[in-house]
Amino acid sequence: MFQACTSVGTVVEEAIELRAASGSRMTILNYVPNGGVVGCKGRSFPGTSEPSVEWTDQDAIRVSIAVLDSVTEKHDAIDGLRVKYELGAQLALVCSSSEAKP
Repeated sequence: MFQACTSVGTVVEEAIELRAASGSRMTILNYVPNGGVVGCKGRSFPGTSEPSVEWTDQDAIRVSIAVLDSVTEKHDAIDGLRVKYELGAQLALVCSSSEAKP
């Protein structure tokens, strides 16, 4: 017997946040993970992709994600901190659009 559960319109978002010494949080990046898509339009992608965040100097960090579905919120600076991104393929652009370039 096969059972499945789904909900129309459900979007799973993940966020990367900066937590200040005071305890307040500021969102750096909101994104939709790749959801296990391993390929489309002749390209292949990792099935899962964990983000990594590292300090590049005292006033800058780098956020890296090999593959994701889409970005819903992205900031290049937060509270005086520069944010650099290394984002791989965004599947919403690469796989959905007939005009997308590989």
